[in-house]
Amino acid sequence: MNSAATLMKLRLKSVFFFVIVLILAFLSGVIAYNLQASGKNRELVSEHSELLNHASLLLYQELAELEDVMRLIESNAQFIEGLRQDKTLNSAMVADVFVRYGKVINNILQLRWLDESGTEKVRVNVQAGRPFIVPSETLQFKGDRYYFIDGIQVTPPQLYISPLDLNIEHHRIVVPYEPTIRISLRTGDQDGLRKGLLIINYNLGPALQQMNKLSKESAQLQLIDKEGFWIVHPDPAMCWGRDLQKPQMNLIKQAPALWASISQQHNLIGQKYQGQLISFQQIQISKSGYMVPDREFIMLAVTPDSIVSMMRRDAMIPATAVAIVIVFLGTGFVLRDYQSRASVHAIAARLQQEMAELKRVNRLLDSTLKQQMLKDDLAESKRLSSLGMMVAGVSHEMNTPIGGALLAVTGVEEQLQQLQSALERGLTKSALVQFLQHTQAGLQLAEKNLEQANVIIKSFRRLTLARTGDEVLECCPAEIVTDLINGLTPLIKKRGIRLLNQVEPQLKIWTQPGILSQVLQNLVLNAVEHGFDEHTADGRVVVSSRSPDAEHIELVVSDNGKGITPELMDTIFDPFVTSSRAKQHTGLGLHLVHQWVTQCLMGQVYSLPRQDGAAFVVKLPISEPEASL
Repeated sequence: MNSAATLMKLRLKSVFFFVIVLILAFLSGVIAYNLQASGKNRELVSEHSELLNHASLLLYQELAELEDVMRLIESNAQFIEGLRQDKTLNSAMVADVFVRYGKVINNILQLRWLDESGTEKVRVNVQAGRPFIVPSETLQFKGDRYYFIDGIQVTPPQLYISPLDLNIEHHRIVVPYEPTIRISLRTGDQDGLRKGLLIINYNLGPALQQMNKLSKESAQLQLIDKEGFWIVHPDPAMCWGRDLQKPQMNLIKQAPALWASISQQHNLIGQKYQGQLISFQQIQISKSGYMVPDREFIMLAVTPDSIVSMMRRDAMIPATAVAIVIVFLGTGFVLRDYQSRASVHAIAARLQQEMAELKRVNRLLDSTLKQQMLKDDLAESKRLSSLGMMVAGVSHEMNTPIGGALLAVTGVEEQLQQLQSALERGLTKSALVQFLQHTQAGLQLAEKNLEQANVIIKSFRRLTLARTGDEVLECCPAEIVTDLINGLTPLIKKRGIRLLNQVEPQLKIWTQPGILSQVLQNLVLNAVEHGFDEHTADGRVVVSSRSPDAEHIELVVSDNGKGITPELMDTIFDPFVTSSRAKQHTGLGLHLVHQWVTQCLMGQVYSLPRQDGAAFVVKLPISEPEASL
């Protein structure tokens, strides 16, 4: 096949890939839009549910309080005494009861007792929270009112509850509006009282105002009675159509399709209607079963079409961005693929050279790894009981760099085999570039891991040599701490605790390095085991130094853990004292530290009180001690 035909084939393949990119971008945009729109819709539905539940609870609480007030008045001894059948009606006594309840119960408009004919015998009006007794000469006949006719027929202990309407005084609607509901209880049935009707007029206006305040731009609340008239609406002019003789202010007439849906279902969440999002539920204002008849209301949560449209626009923006990004990246990929395929044959000669170099490096790495792995004999550590607990951690730490180097070599070998196979089938530029990249990365990884292994081995050897001797030497505490950190880090790094070396690097002292290393190890492990929980987010154990005078240094092991309880501060260095007996700790660790420091290193050790964590100070002489054990 000539070069022109090959180039044409590559172009056709690139066009095919570009078409696939466009299709993928379109599908991704559609999926992103659906996800965004669904998420925002769920947020609105959640707002609807919260709004409806909150408003329902508010209404239930108001009416439950009203029912409780009626029961309290019914059982009031003074009220019963004033209405006894065997005595003359004591209007003053009954009025006094009404006054007391009118003072303490908010939103009560009137408390009345009517005889069985419907004539008011006792009436207390409440204005601005102040009750006053209506004189007997101004009491009225209410026997023709619907609430008396209906209420006198309800048998106790059931209570009658009237429809919710605007309060009327002297044949006029009270302004400002007082949405009023009346609750009544018939007296004189087997209770020894005079026959009549106890009525409470209750102003639901404040509760309706609170419900109206629950509305927000994305979820507006509406309260509707069973005849379709609004009681609560974002536009106050739409409310009380029945009482104001405005029949057009009715949901049935303005949204008949929505009303039909409401009539067929008890509740519905997240229904779309004329571009809006609608949720509703029908509620009964009494849950006790003692209020009749069952007055029902409809609570409606509405998200305007403007908010729904804005939600769709917001969902479209990230979807479009996803599609554009995919087209951009896909186009770049197609162009790059075309260019790389066109120039693949130009680097065939370089491939042979890299293969020879790879074999040489592979042999060198194999030889180096074998020598390094045999260099440290673990038999030495078996004779050092004090280092036994660090062997597993050091071994694990060694496995990481050595395993990484072996993995790099193995990867290079696999790439060689794949490259040889590619040569037999016909080498491509991408295969060659991939081979070169993997080769370079493998060599760098092997070198980095071998250097890390070498550092760990040297650090552990220094620590081992220091522990095997007990002679007094001039040593560098910073170096001892560094070696100790290298040995302990593998044991505690999974617990989220860091060991930090803040010892002055130039500081040198005459001491027994092996014992000093063991002291610092015990203090560090004590902080790890007792200062932190099993998994800690940001635990730190810091080893630092300071110079209190010219003849001594102080090594401080501090942590940001749980600290030491006050009851342990005075006995912390005593034998068998521990706060973790349940974890099978013996309580000898700090006791041994105290013995080593005072008797072997001729120094002092003590704990520092801290608000966060714990701190131990090891004070040592700088010059060679006069006696050592």
